[in-house]
Amino acid sequence: MRRLRYSVAVSMDGFIAGPDGEYDWIIMDPSFEFERFFKEFDTLLMGRRTYEFTAKVGGPTKNSKKRAKAPAPTSRAHL
Repeated sequence: MRRLRYSVAVSMDGFIAGPDGEYDWIIMDPSFEFERFFKEFDTLLMGRRTYEFTAKVGGPTKNSKKRAKAPAPTSRAHL
């Protein structure tokens, strides 16, 4: 059986990004090895905006065989 691990960065008000998509409140720790951390996973499940952002900037799935899954885009009219 495969193991499932949940990890999320979220602000005190329950949001991951600000109204304009900013994430400057997340303090990056230079000693944390993100590349090493992401090697522990073979599949990443993320929200649509996070998926689009990481695809644009070359996130953890760039140059790897990782699978990245995101929900289908939704219209704001349904929210």
